[in-house]
Amino acid sequence: MNEWWASLPGILRFFYIVAFSASFVLVFQLILTMIGLGHADTDMDADVSGVGDHDFAVADHDFDMGSIESDHFMAHDAGLHFLSWRTLIAFFVGFGWGGVTFYEWLENPYIALIGGTAIGFAFMLMVFWLMAQIFKLRDYGNISYANAIGKVATVYITIPPKREAAGQVQVVVQGRMREVSAVSDEPERLPPRTKVVITKMLDATTFIVKRTRSEG
Repeated sequence: MNEWWASLPGILRFFYIVAFSASFVLVFQLILTMIGLGHADTDMDADVSGVGDHDFAVADHDFDMGSIESDHFMAHDAGLHFLSWRTLIAFFVGFGWGGVTFYEWLENPYIALIGGTAIGFAFMLMVFWLMAQIFKLRDYGNISYANAIGKVATVYITIPPKREAAGQVQVVVQGRMREVSAVSDEPERLPPRTKVVITKMLDATTFIVKRTRSEG
């Protein structure tokens, strides 16, 4: 073992150290999670959960909702961050093992660094996506969307008239901004940024809304 380690070039030792260290931490985190102690995640300042706020110019445009499924909520968790300990550890796992793979394949330290970085970011994005799915599943069990009935919401994606198709609205439910599917009985379409009132739930995943008096 010592002879094998001593025979490695410095760059390959570096990749192995990063790979083994990050993998150890990752396994340790998984063990803590399995025994119920690893649920907390210390998040960094680079918060991308603001995508849930959607203050984008795209909201000014209309969308054809015919091809969009209305059987799910578009929920964004305010506590979900792109840079967290989990995603950083995932990056270093991908970076370390990716660097080892590329160096042993091509024996070029520059390509190994570039390839390792690319794989690290891929691991990072994959873990973030998995965390987002977990947050979504958790929200389904923790949030009662019936609490949104009677609240004023803002149309995010155009709602067609006469329940022709579903659009989406933004509404605060239990202190969190959510995007949910919605239909309307109004004779005219409800464009983005229109204020509406949630009157009731059509089913477990879709609200019925109407234009507020101020919008009428």
